[in-house]
Amino acid sequence: MDYKTGVEKFVDHLMQIYDDSIRSSNPSWHAGRNMFGNRYEYESEDISGIAQIADIWQKYFGDEEHRQGQADVEILNDYVARDIANAFTRAYEGKYTRDQLRQKIIHLLGQ
Repeated sequence: MDYKTGVEKFVDHLMQIYDDSIRSSNPSWHAGRNMFGNRYEYESEDISGIAQIADIWQKYFGDEEHRQGQADVEILNDYVARDIANAFTRAYEGKYTRDQLRQKIIHLLGQ
């Protein structure tokens, strides 16, 4: 029986993306593409920024549902996604070990 929490399973998924991307010639692009399904040549941090801009726009100019709180949650999620993308970049740069990256992601997700 699998006793992992949803967060633990998500972290495992992110670490699999990291493991797959570290072997590519452009790991940041590879990870960003896998995480966000984007086929453009953005750094993973840039993709998070684009999502955040869209969510901020929705908060002020979107439909009523987004102006009443949903956008606030989406914007907070964008900050966390950007922090995770930045942690990936630090690991690619050799500033974090794989274990340090995993711990940073767990910390960012509030586990």
